[in-house]
Amino acid sequence: MNNIIDFILGIDRISWDKGAEWRLVWRNMPETWLLALVIIPLILFIPYFFYKREGKNISGIARFMLGCLRSLIILIILLILFQPIILLETERVRYPYLIVLIDDSKSMTLQDKFTRPDDIKKLAELTQLADGKTLPETDMSAKVNELRRIDMVNKILANSNLDILKKLSTRYQLKTYGFSGGLVPEPKTGHMEAQGDSTAIGDAIAEALKELRGQSIAAVVIISDGRSNSGMDVSEAINLLVDRDSAIPVYAIAAGNPSEPKDIELLSLSAPEIAVAKDPVKFEVIVKHQGFAGEAAEIRLNQGGKIVDTKLITLVQDKTEQHITVGYVPDTPGEYEISITVPPRPDEFIEENNTLKHFLIVKDEKIRVLFVEGYPRWEYQYLKNALLRDHSIIVNCLLLSADPGFPQESTKGEPSLTEFPYEKKDLFKYDVIIFGDVEPVLLASLNTPSHDEIMKTIEEFVEQMGGGFLMISGPRSSPRAFKDTSVGRMLPVVIPDDDGTIYGQSGVVQAEPFQPKLTPEGAMHEITRLDSDPAKNKKLWEDPNEGLPGMYWYYPLKRVKPAAKVLAAHPSESDMQKPLVAVQQYKRGRTMFVGFDSTWRWRKLIGDKYFYQFWAGSIHYLRGGRLFSNKRYQLTTDKLKYSLGEKVKIYARVFDEEFNPLTYPVISASLELPDGIKKNLELTLDPKEPGSYFSAFSPDRLGNHKVSLGPEDITATEEVVFKAFSVEHPSREFEQPLVDRQTLESIAQRTEGKFLGLADIETLPDAIKEAREVREYMSKEEPIWDAPLFFLLFLLIIAAEWIIRKALRLI
Repeated sequence: MNNIIDFILGIDRISWDKGAEWRLVWRNMPETWLLALVIIPLILFIPYFFYKREGKNISGIARFMLGCLRSLIILIILLILFQPIILLETERVRYPYLIVLIDDSKSMTLQDKFTRPDDIKKLAELTQLADGKTLPETDMSAKVNELRRIDMVNKILANSNLDILKKLSTRYQLKTYGFSGGLVPEPKTGHMEAQGDSTAIGDAIAEALKELRGQSIAAVVIISDGRSNSGMDVSEAINLLVDRDSAIPVYAIAAGNPSEPKDIELLSLSAPEIAVAKDPVKFEVIVKHQGFAGEAAEIRLNQGGKIVDTKLITLVQDKTEQHITVGYVPDTPGEYEISITVPPRPDEFIEENNTLKHFLIVKDEKIRVLFVEGYPRWEYQYLKNALLRDHSIIVNCLLLSADPGFPQESTKGEPSLTEFPYEKKDLFKYDVIIFGDVEPVLLASLNTPSHDEIMKTIEEFVEQMGGGFLMISGPRSSPRAFKDTSVGRMLPVVIPDDDGTIYGQSGVVQAEPFQPKLTPEGAMHEITRLDSDPAKNKKLWEDPNEGLPGMYWYYPLKRVKPAAKVLAAHPSESDMQKPLVAVQQYKRGRTMFVGFDSTWRWRKLIGDKYFYQFWAGSIHYLRGGRLFSNKRYQLTTDKLKYSLGEKVKIYARVFDEEFNPLTYPVISASLELPDGIKKNLELTLDPKEPGSYFSAFSPDRLGNHKVSLGPEDITATEEVVFKAFSVEHPSREFEQPLVDRQTLESIAQRTEGKFLGLADIETLPDAIKEAREVREYMSKEEPIWDAPLFFLLFLLIIAAEWIIRKALRLI
């Protein structure tokens, strides 16, 4: 029966929400005054007027009844037109949102070492490692420390005894995301994988806020190691949280050990890529530690798994960088993987950062030196003799003041020079050119180009071929006579207009000897490092009583080129006022200037020990540019280490047999992959620079790669040049493996939230500040103007009127 009544009233289709209040409203109801003064009077007047005219022969009672029925018909029609509706009003309580951000980057695959017994016991309980059993303390510690960060988070979130997320969902609407470089909605909590190549905490916060724009947000929970290394700066994201009508607090949970763990780390390794057999090779490594101050550590240098050098050091205060040098002398040519290692300790946080690797190519090549001197001064005599005795060097000497028939000295088996080797094919076979006190015009003869042309060829030797050039100053010509020349342009020093030259003699002669002063850079440079002990080395250079014999003459200079490095200066001035030893990278080669000429005095009582160590070190340094090329081929890459998939850029310079730049549109190089497979690699010519070639590719394999370039004749092995590089996993996520407690605490503090360790995660539901629930009033309109009731009343009334009119014979 109730269903029939609901159908007639038109309310059977209405969904009555629990607790909803209802009222009848009229959608098109006119104004009250219009209803009272116009509509109602018309409803009464129109029927009265109609029946007054039509019903003259009927009684007044009948006329009144018919008028009322007609008024009711008009009223029903008007009620339908006024569109009556049932307005349902419901009050809803909506919980605010709680954003949960879980870090799924690769740094979450790291394992921390927890040492505090309370933390270990609590984490074992939270991760259910004990499984209801009592484990020995050592076993418990081992099991906890075996877990990766993401494993701990998964186990804790999956712990049904804790049900942290379920507890939070009773008070908040949870929006859970995984994040690394971007957001992943609704991750499988308890079963997450850590595969992201970066951590963008700022982006994660900003994207989550954007997705819930306009909604009430109670708080943000971040479970992460805190190492944000890409995307929006974290401080900008914090501003998005606090610059609102009501700041959103952040509860930062450190996924890992938030305490400062003990760790020894090798930060960087500096070493040559190519070395010469029987020559010493030095490796400089930077060591930093946390928690081992005052303890001893052993630095091991390994070649192919064999320890070739060790150094015992004492670790200084925490987080202080220590520069350590180790080295060895490679015996045979070849390609070697070098590693420097600090043996890991049982209580160290991470062992992977205790080793650095380096790829070294050892060549069996002697250094070819051209030594040109103006006259037989003492510096020339002693240095020439030392070079002739050195079995690792092939030297050709050219004494410009010698008579035409004088036999110029050279290494045994080498033909003597009769003039300066001006042709490129002759000059470019050398690795280093040394100029003593040389007058430029004497470089040329009747059968050679002008001295200006010869100096341009020397500049090309350094600039294009990677050669080394050394000038030893003298009182007659060098460097004064080379101002505004191609050679002067290469030097690391600025030659002054007036150097005080009197009667053809330049420079400053002092009555008392002086000791050159090392600059900070000179104290570490291979040229001026005569002793591995910094204090002893400084004493050798600067101590007038216990050091090397001093100098009486020097060439006065006041400026160096912008790219120059000053290694030693005059003691009476600042480092940059009177440079005495300076070096410079000049395009592909290296140049050096020495502003004194009395190092032969260092031989007193000790022979060549320091005298030749200085000059041999200089020659080996200057030869550095040639190690990356041979006489006709040069090969470089933009980096030594690449991440997997990162583009490798290869550059080459190639000359023909006359040392003119090659102009073939394409040349071929060989790429050797880590598994030994060789592939052809094409390099294309740079149309703007003849002889310059370029190629790029993205490696898809990890390990050491090698590019080789040379002539097509495979028997000409001496012409082939190599360039090695390594490909590693993207390292951004592992560069800073420690939990960044400072960042997480900063986020929590600035947003008035709270920082928690993973061991305290069960307190999270109670720690989150209660947010006020949001009450919403929802209204819903249900039309009833088309209810059957109106149509039934209309039909009944109009039928009644028709019957009465029929009875009264009005129709």
